[in-house]
Amino acid sequence: MTYDEVRAGSQIITEQIVALPQWQTAETVCVYLSFGKEVATHALIRTALSEKILLAPRIEGMGLAWHHIKRWEDLEAGPLGILEPNPDEAEQVYSPRPDLILVPGLAFDRAGHRIGFGRGYYDRFLVTARGYKLGLAHDWQVNTTLPSEPHDIAVDAILTEKQLLSCSAG
Repeated sequence: MTYDEVRAGSQIITEQIVALPQWQTAETVCVYLSFGKEVATHALIRTALSEKILLAPRIEGMGLAWHHIKRWEDLEAGPLGILEPNPDEAEQVYSPRPDLILVPGLAFDRAGHRIGFGRGYYDRFLVTARGYKLGLAHDWQVNTTLPSEPHDIAVDAILTEKQLLSCSAG
């Protein structure tokens, strides 16, 4: 996909997210800060800063530390070049209890399994996370099946430009 196609698809997905009952009723949302050709979340985050309690991840050691972001200026470039909360500006939330978790991935299957970037940050978080797990993907990122391990945590649903897939494993 070109970056223009990513932007156009991401805009459609963003419009669909805000129409979902899970978004409309959620008070606290775990978001990811997109990069590359992931479904772009920056516009959604900018809009939702005044509407929701947004928790964004920061890589700390082998895990994710979640911080409450209140302003776009609370973010800075992290070690992997991905925006993340500046710990001096955004308060850390030690036991997040989100209503909705937006989950990134390189690929998803129809059962809700995902392939990430291979470092396991989200896998370790999702093991104990409560809340509706919504994978965001471009339609071409959804496959019939993917390899999965018994410890993998599936998402509840996947939202693409063309569909909302309820997942059997999630």
